[in-house]
Amino acid sequence: MNLENINVGLGRLLGGMMEPTLYSNCDHQLREGVIKGAKHTGKRYHHAAWNFSGHIHFDIERQIWVEEVWRHHHRVETLENKNLQELISHVNKKYGYE
Repeated sequence: MNLENINVGLGRLLGGMMEPTLYSNCDHQLREGVIKGAKHTGKRYHHAAWNFSGHIHFDIERQIWVEEVWRHHHRVETLENKNLQELISHVNKKYGYE
């Protein structure tokens, strides 16, 4: 299953409302090509998971990764880390790897 193609297709279907997936708990793959763009644009990206929804962006001014964790349509926490993989690992450890 190619999650990037599914995400692009759903984004088009929903009028571009979906964020591109940066990391998925389904295949545990970090989208390297997306990371390069994120560091220059500050655009939000999706951390796809079963138990939560993560919205990740790179704060260009502070040079730090930021992830908002959402559950049931409510933001429950915002976490930050200079290292993207450490941020994702921390969020997964706290909210679930599924």
